[in-house]
Amino acid sequence: MFQRLFLFPILLLLTLAIGHFGCGSGTDAGGTPGQITLTLTTPNGVDPVSGATVWIPASSSISAAEVQIIRNSLTDSEGETCDEPTETASDSECTNAAGQATLTCSGTGSTTVKYLKGSFSGSTTISCGAAPATAPVATTSINMAVVTGEFDRMQDVLAKLGFGTVTSLGRLELGTQTFTLYDGDDTLSDTDYDNWADVMLDTTKLALHDIIFINCDEFVLGDELDTDTSTKIANLRSYVLAGGKLYVTDLSYDYVEQAFPEFVNFKDGGSGTSAETAGAAEDGSNSFFDENATVEVAALGTWLDGRTVNTGNNETDCSTTTVNGTTGARNTDGSIFIGDFLSGWAMMDGAEAGATITTWITGTDVDSQDRPLTVTFDAGSSGGRVLYSSYHTSESCPTTGFWPQERVLQYLVFEL
Repeated sequence: MFQRLFLFPILLLLTLAIGHFGCGSGTDAGGTPGQITLTLTTPNGVDPVSGATVWIPASSSISAAEVQIIRNSLTDSEGETCDEPTETASDSECTNAAGQATLTCSGTGSTTVKYLKGSFSGSTTISCGAAPATAPVATTSINMAVVTGEFDRMQDVLAKLGFGTVTSLGRLELGTQTFTLYDGDDTLSDTDYDNWADVMLDTTKLALHDIIFINCDEFVLGDELDTDTSTKIANLRSYVLAGGKLYVTDLSYDYVEQAFPEFVNFKDGGSGTSAETAGAAEDGSNSFFDENATVEVAALGTWLDGRTVNTGNNETDCSTTTVNGTTGARNTDGSIFIGDFLSGWAMMDGAEAGATITTWITGTDVDSQDRPLTVTFDAGSSGGRVLYSSYHTSESCPTTGFWPQERVLQYLVFEL
């Protein structure tokens, strides 16, 4: 029997670091007349969310002469790009790598400010001319689920972002999560948590979630997909085509290959729109490459350069389990360290013919073959998106901070 522990949508309190919220006769201390400056963060109130659209709706006490209609994707003064506002706006901007955006406003009264990034959206109220404000993203319409896996713990990364409480070892404290957990590796109580194999047969339950994270797990087709395989695959495909977001790592790659064979060409699988033999791409060596990967998207690289990370080799040195003050997730040459690869990690060759995918991270394997390591692609016409990564969290070295690769995975949560 399953007992649902959390109700969605989640309402997170916005903590605004400003002088006051109401109308005033002048500029708040530290503010600039005619401007609003907002820093958008993850729910932990610390990590910035970059590339978010921030805007003042035209209905927020703005004269008709000031209204502009945004028709294309935005590009701000620092080169950040973001989606257009979902309504007519008096002013709009993209948050930079520090999560900050500055908007033009009028008067000194309270003004509604809205923001949108991936599946996350929300709003807050700030006085025009007030001191710079900080707001964690408000997940007023987000419903996330995480499927547990033997070699990966994306639930810990989400907890560190503020979607749960983290233990002294850097693990999610069960019961504090503001997302649904499904049992994908027989580690959770059947009384409190649904089994993922059953959820895949329940299209109503799948449709509840805006994003589903499937952790790396072994024997995917020999376990969760061993019965009713075609139905489960069809249900997952329908979920994404209807606008759902799917986040899959490493040995769980068959959730992507079997449901969406026309997008990613996995190793040893040929090419085309027919799914390859299950598990065929799982022949990567855990010695991998030179342990440094290339960041292929400039905005991600800029954001990574401002993040604090743990140091040390996360495959062999687990003594560093807290943030040690090192800033910059990338190496001095711009590469990023990726570790904790499994023997037999699933490998990609690239995009299938005619398919469009975005490659975020690439690396060179032991055979000197360049390979995409993290990709996303859009599926269907309803906003569905899939992420696949050949690496995952550093499950063998938990930490209350972040390893460099976990910073990449954190960033991409907000790209879905």
